[in-house]
Amino acid sequence: MASDALSGDVWQRLSWAIREGVVITGIFVFWLTIALVLVTGLSLVAFLIQTLRLDPLRFVYEFAQRADVVWSAVLPFAGATAGIYTLARVGTILIGQYQSTPGE
Repeated sequence: MASDALSGDVWQRLSWAIREGVVITGIFVFWLTIALVLVTGLSLVAFLIQTLRLDPLRFVYEFAQRADVVWSAVLPFAGATAGIYTLARVGTILIGQYQSTPGE
């Protein structure tokens, strides 16, 4: 499988690149979903605090209103996950290519 990326005709390499792109897109969609669930949950908490007029929980309401905190936490995780996946795939391809090269 590791040698599939560098061997074959143009269409096989293109299909491999498309598959890898879909995997990386899936990583970003996963983290986007996590962020949207967190923002929705925090908005629900903020709505409940405001509706029930729970003044002792005012600091929770202020925190729940800030969606930028969620995005600033989730985006680095998404980038790191995609980067680690890319490095792992590149390493796998290089090792597979090195092992398939005729020995000296």
